[in-house]
Amino acid sequence: MKITSTRMEEEVDASVMVPISPLSIVLTGVSVVLRFISIIINWSLAYDYWLEGSYSYTAWTIGSILLPMVITSAVYTNVLSASNSDQRGMYSTVVLSYLFRDGYALHYALEYSKAQTQGHKELEIKYYQQMLRGRV
Repeated sequence: MKITSTRMEEEVDASVMVPISPLSIVLTGVSVVLRFISIIINWSLAYDYWLEGSYSYTAWTIGSILLPMVITSAVYTNVLSASNSDQRGMYSTVVLSYLFRDGYALHYALEYSKAQTQGHKELEIKYYQQMLRGRV
């Protein structure tokens, strides 16, 4: 069964979609929680270094937070530009995607599972595509 997406004129073959297992959904939920715990721990560590007067450690800690964020955002911006997706709000989507991309994937995986249990193949493909893109 092939369904053409109206947004990007791409075809998705429903017979080659990899099923999303409950374990995958649980692990995605765990990664959402761990991402925020990691961010909080890193910023509190940078703050502690600042209070102790260890400014070089503060700079290295903040750099280790910001550098991956900038690289990930740059790659994601290029992916959005190359996919000819809607350009409105692209940069806010890029910034939010760094923090919430696992949350988006979890949301779409849950919606996919719901559509799968209801037997709604078109919604299943729609949520599967959105989960792969990681977009709102």
